[in-house]
Amino acid sequence: MEACIKTKHPSEVLPRTQKNGNFFQANGVVATNEIVSIMRILAYLLLLGWTSNPISISAQMNPLKGEIYADFLNQTVPSYDSIFEKESQVVVLSAIKDYALAKNLDLATLSDYLSGDTEENDVFQVWKDKFGQNPISYFYGVPWGNFGDLLARDSTFGYLMLELASLLEQPYEFLEVDSSQSNYLLKYTNGRIPRKAYAWDKFYKKNEGCVGIFKLSDVLVSKNRKYALLIAESYHRPFLAGGNLVFMEKRDEGWRILQYITLWVS
Repeated sequence: MEACIKTKHPSEVLPRTQKNGNFFQANGVVATNEIVSIMRILAYLLLLGWTSNPISISAQMNPLKGEIYADFLNQTVPSYDSIFEKESQVVVLSAIKDYALAKNLDLATLSDYLSGDTEENDVFQVWKDKFGQNPISYFYGVPWGNFGDLLARDSTFGYLMLELASLLEQPYEFLEVDSSQSNYLLKYTNGRIPRKAYAWDKFYKKNEGCVGIFKLSDVLVSKNRKYALLIAESYHRPFLAGGNLVFMEKRDEGWRILQYITLWVS
């Protein structure tokens, strides 16, 4: 049964502070323009909670989630096999139960772009004054990758990102995927990720033919069931791991990966 996303009270979705001072100045005083940006994104999220939410549905407890997870793995694992010179038969899965997306991406500036408040946003003004660039050009390069291409194609991608940030603050029960939906035998773990080399050796000995551990978040699907968004992390060895925001699109052959935004690497 499809369920509309209900956002939390604004006090519960306030982006976490960052050490680099994006939200707080070095002297600990909140900058006025940061307050304005934060209030804009909070107002947007609060509005979503008051409306029927035309943008998305949660894939939690929905057959779509199994399809999306399986198609993601079927496209992703071969790329790791080529790197590690493996032919994987097994994938171990775990859940990302919460994630503060605002610590990686400037969601307040994204919210201003989507609402058309670019003239009041200092980031866009600097971009315009110093580089003479259209506001959408901000969403190219680090840390956005080529997200500007997706935004230019369909603003739904931006709204989905804001909603995913709110969704990841909510309790999440991981839905196990039937291995018949995937090209791999799927196993599940709630344990910790191995840290030391000997622990990884033990893991691979126990899970022969495995490429590593994938941690997956809940999935957000556009209401027209055309686009999907999730966070995926992969772990393979000490200092060989990473996390990505994954954009997918439904096509005749299934869900295809459109683009990644790299959130972290180790």
